[in-house]
Amino acid sequence: MSIDCQFSTPVNYLGETPTSSNEFFQFQKLNCNIIDEKTELIQENDKSFFLNKSVSYGDFLIIIFLLLFLIILSVKFILDFFIPNRVNFKNQ
Repeated sequence: MSIDCQFSTPVNYLGETPTSSNEFFQFQKLNCNIIDEKTELIQENDKSFFLNKSVSYGDFLIIIFLLLFLIILSVKFILDFFIPNRVNFKNQ
């Protein structure tokens, strides 16, 4: 990832544009562009966010855990539906 920044709009302490390069001034604006091949900038209406194009090990483990949980619950529901638990193990 690299960041390309440009300073713009120099102003002096009075808020005016400096007349010479010897005069003390500071920049009012900083425009930066982030260049990264792994992220993509998504802009919709007035909202913008970055989307990561790669999957990390943590993301992979969470996805595997959720898939296993979903599969186990689905199998349990199907087995309980077709083979109901009709045996009562309580002591009488």
